[in-house]
Amino acid sequence: SNVAGCIGFVNAAFELKQQIEQGLAPEPNLIYCPVGSNSTAAGLALGCQLAGLKSRVVGVRVAPSHLGIFPACTTGTVHSLMAQTYDFLKQQDGTMPDIDLPDISLEEGFYGEGYGHPLKAGQEATEVFGRRGIKLEPTYTAKAAAAVLQQCTTHSEKSVLYWHTYNSADMGKFLANADINSIPVELRRTAGLTN
Repeated sequence: SNVAGCIGFVNAAFELKQQIEQGLAPEPNLIYCPVGSNSTAAGLALGCQLAGLKSRVVGVRVAPSHLGIFPACTTGTVHSLMAQTYDFLKQQDGTMPDIDLPDISLEEGFYGEGYGHPLKAGQEATEVFGRRGIKLEPTYTAKAAAAVLQQCTTHSEKSVLYWHTYNSADMGKFLANADINSIPVELRRTAGLTN
Protein backbone atom coordinates (compact mmCIF):
# COMPACT_ATOMS: atom_id res chain seq x y z
CA SER A 1 0.00 0.00 0.00
CA ASN A 2 0.92 3.62 -0.22
CA VAL A 3 -0.10 7.09 0.88
CA ALA A 4 -2.43 7.60 -2.10
CA GLY A 5 -4.36 4.43 -1.26
CA CYS A 6 -4.57 5.46 2.37
CA ILE A 7 -5.94 8.92 1.48
CA GLY A 8 -8.89 7.26 -0.24
CA PHE A 9 -9.92 5.72 3.07
CA VAL A 10 -9.31 8.97 4.98
CA ASN A 11 -11.87 10.46 2.60
CA ALA A 12 -14.18 7.50 3.19
CA ALA A 13 -14.17 8.22 6.94
CA PHE A 14 -15.32 11.78 6.20
CA GLU A 15 -18.10 10.36 4.02
CA LEU A 16 -19.10 8.15 6.95
CA LYS A 17 -19.22 11.23 9.19
CA GLN A 18 -21.57 12.92 6.71
CA GLN A 19 -23.85 9.89 6.75
CA ILE A 20 -23.88 9.94 10.56
CA GLU A 21 -24.69 13.67 10.58
CA GLN A 22 -27.52 13.07 8.09
CA GLY A 23 -28.99 10.45 10.43
CA LEU A 24 -28.39 7.61 7.98
CA ALA A 25 -26.33 5.58 10.46
CA PRO A 26 -25.34 5.73 14.12
CA GLU A 27 -21.73 6.45 14.95
CA PRO A 28 -20.21 2.99 15.41
CA ASN A 29 -18.14 2.11 18.45
CA LEU A 30 -16.05 -0.21 16.28
CA ILE A 31 -15.26 -0.37 12.56
CA TYR A 32 -14.03 -3.76 11.34
CA CYS A 33 -12.09 -4.14 8.10
CA PRO A 34 -9.72 -6.69 6.58
CA VAL A 35 -6.02 -5.80 6.71
CA GLY A 36 -3.65 -7.03 4.03
CA SER A 37 -1.54 -4.16 2.78
CA ASN A 38 -2.62 -1.74 5.53
CA SER A 39 -4.23 1.19 3.65
CA THR A 40 -7.86 0.49 4.54
CA ALA A 41 -7.25 0.31 8.29
CA ALA A 42 -4.67 3.11 8.34
CA GLY A 43 -6.87 5.44 6.31
CA LEU A 44 -10.06 4.73 8.22
CA ALA A 45 -8.35 5.18 11.60
CA LEU A 46 -6.67 8.43 10.53
CA GLY A 47 -9.83 9.67 8.85
CA CYS A 48 -11.97 8.97 11.91
CA GLN A 49 -9.51 10.89 14.08
CA LEU A 50 -9.40 13.86 11.68
CA ALA A 51 -13.20 13.84 11.31
CA GLY A 52 -13.71 13.85 15.08
CA LEU A 53 -15.36 10.44 15.21
CA LYS A 54 -14.89 8.34 18.33
CA SER A 55 -15.06 5.09 16.37
CA ARG A 56 -12.16 2.70 16.88
CA VAL A 57 -10.87 0.73 13.90
CA VAL A 58 -10.27 -2.99 14.35
CA GLY A 59 -8.29 -4.53 11.53
CA VAL A 60 -8.62 -8.24 10.85
CA ARG A 61 -5.25 -9.57 9.68
CA VAL A 62 -5.67 -11.61 6.49
CA ALA A 63 -2.08 -11.51 5.21
CA PRO A 64 1.26 -12.68 6.61
CA SER A 65 2.51 -10.53 9.47
CA HIS A 66 6.03 -10.69 8.01
CA LEU A 67 7.57 -11.32 4.62
CA GLY A 68 10.86 -12.89 5.59
CA ILE A 69 12.35 -10.58 8.19
CA PHE A 70 10.30 -7.58 7.05
CA PRO A 71 7.09 -6.64 8.86
CA ALA A 72 4.18 -6.55 6.41
CA CYS A 73 0.86 -6.65 8.24
CA THR A 74 1.31 -5.55 11.86
CA THR A 75 0.05 -2.75 14.05
CA GLY A 76 3.44 -1.14 13.42
CA THR A 77 3.08 -1.21 9.63
CA VAL A 78 -0.46 0.15 9.84
CA HIS A 79 0.69 2.92 12.18
CA SER A 80 3.68 3.72 9.94
CA LEU A 81 1.45 4.16 6.88
CA MET A 82 -0.93 6.26 8.94
CA ALA A 83 1.97 8.52 10.02
CA GLN A 84 3.29 8.84 6.45
CA THR A 85 -0.18 9.78 5.21
CA TYR A 86 -0.74 12.32 7.98
CA ASP A 87 2.66 13.91 7.28
CA PHE A 88 1.81 14.12 3.57
CA LEU A 89 -1.58 15.70 4.28
CA LYS A 90 0.01 18.27 6.62
CA GLN A 91 2.54 19.18 3.91
CA GLN A 92 -0.28 19.70 1.41
CA ASP A 93 -2.56 21.65 3.75
CA GLY A 94 -1.10 23.94 6.39
CA THR A 95 -4.48 24.14 8.14
CA MET A 96 -4.48 20.41 8.91
CA PRO A 97 -5.04 20.12 12.68
CA ASP A 98 -2.41 18.66 14.97
CA ILE A 99 -3.64 15.30 16.23
CA ASP A 100 -2.34 12.29 18.06
CA LEU A 101 -2.44 9.31 15.75
CA PRO A 102 -5.02 6.81 16.98
CA ASP A 103 -4.20 3.35 18.20
CA ILE A 104 -5.30 0.50 16.00
CA SER A 105 -6.24 -3.00 17.05
CA LEU A 106 -5.31 -5.94 14.87
CA GLU A 107 -7.42 -9.06 15.30
CA GLU A 108 -5.11 -12.03 14.76
CA GLY A 109 -7.55 -14.90 15.29
CA PHE A 110 -9.02 -15.12 11.79
CA TYR A 111 -5.92 -15.61 9.64
CA GLY A 112 -6.33 -19.37 9.71
CA GLU A 113 -3.91 -21.52 7.70
CA GLY A 114 -2.69 -18.55 5.71
CA TYR A 115 -3.33 -16.03 3.01
CA GLY A 116 -6.02 -17.17 0.62
CA HIS A 117 -6.95 -20.22 2.68
CA PRO A 118 -10.66 -20.32 3.51
CA LEU A 119 -11.63 -20.30 7.16
CA LYS A 120 -14.59 -22.30 8.50
CA ALA A 121 -15.86 -19.24 10.36
CA GLY A 122 -15.43 -17.30 7.12
CA GLN A 123 -17.58 -19.80 5.24
CA GLU A 124 -20.27 -19.42 7.91
CA ALA A 125 -20.03 -15.62 7.64
CA THR A 126 -20.37 -15.90 3.86
CA GLU A 127 -23.67 -17.74 4.35
CA VAL A 128 -24.98 -15.27 6.95
CA PHE A 129 -24.01 -12.20 4.95
CA GLY A 130 -25.17 -13.81 1.69
CA ARG A 131 -28.69 -14.17 3.11
CA ARG A 132 -28.63 -10.39 3.44
CA GLY A 133 -27.40 -9.82 -0.10
CA ILE A 134 -23.75 -9.13 0.76
CA LYS A 135 -21.29 -11.16 -1.28
CA LEU A 136 -18.03 -12.13 0.44
CA GLU A 137 -14.88 -13.80 -0.83
CA PRO A 138 -12.68 -16.11 1.29
CA THR A 139 -9.36 -14.24 1.32
CA TYR A 140 -10.32 -10.88 2.84
CA THR A 141 -13.97 -10.14 3.44
CA ALA A 142 -15.15 -13.49 4.81
CA LYS A 143 -12.46 -13.43 7.49
CA ALA A 144 -13.30 -9.86 8.51
CA ALA A 145 -17.02 -10.67 8.54
CA ALA A 146 -16.35 -13.70 10.75
CA ALA A 147 -14.63 -11.40 13.24
CA VAL A 148 -17.66 -9.08 13.17
CA LEU A 149 -20.04 -11.94 13.88
CA GLN A 150 -17.92 -13.06 16.82
CA GLN A 151 -17.82 -9.48 18.15
CA CYS A 152 -21.58 -9.12 17.86
CA THR A 153 -22.13 -12.44 19.63
CA THR A 154 -19.81 -11.71 22.55
CA HIS A 155 -20.30 -7.93 22.92
CA SER A 156 -23.76 -7.14 21.60
CA GLU A 157 -23.84 -3.79 23.43
CA LYS A 158 -21.31 -2.34 20.96
CA SER A 159 -22.35 -0.65 17.72
CA VAL A 160 -20.26 -2.34 15.01
CA LEU A 161 -19.72 -1.35 11.39
CA TYR A 162 -18.37 -3.91 8.95
CA TRP A 163 -16.41 -2.10 6.21
CA HIS A 164 -17.05 -4.10 3.05
CA THR A 165 -14.05 -3.96 0.70
CA TYR A 166 -15.10 -6.49 -1.94
CA ASN A 167 -16.28 -5.06 -5.25
CA SER A 168 -18.34 -7.80 -6.82
CA ALA A 169 -19.97 -5.51 -9.39
CA ASP A 170 -19.88 -6.77 -12.96
CA MET A 171 -17.48 -4.46 -14.81
CA GLY A 172 -17.88 -6.28 -18.16
CA LYS A 173 -20.19 -3.70 -19.73
CA PHE A 174 -17.94 -0.84 -18.60
CA LEU A 175 -14.82 -2.52 -19.95
CA ALA A 176 -16.48 -3.49 -23.24
CA ASN A 177 -17.22 0.18 -23.92
CA ALA A 178 -13.86 1.51 -22.71
CA ASP A 179 -11.79 3.55 -25.15
CA ILE A 180 -8.20 2.40 -24.72
CA ASN A 181 -7.00 5.58 -26.45
CA SER A 182 -8.37 7.65 -23.56
CA ILE A 183 -5.66 6.15 -21.34
CA PRO A 184 -2.44 8.24 -21.38
CA VAL A 185 0.11 6.69 -23.73
CA GLU A 186 2.71 6.33 -20.93
CA LEU A 187 0.28 4.28 -18.87
CA ARG A 188 -0.68 2.17 -21.90
CA ARG A 189 3.01 1.42 -22.49
CA THR A 190 3.55 0.50 -18.83
CA ALA A 191 0.53 -1.80 -18.92
CA GLY A 192 1.70 -3.39 -22.17
CA LEU A 193 -1.31 -2.10 -24.11
CA THR A 194 0.72 -0.57 -26.97
CA ASN A 195 3.50 -1.71 -29.26
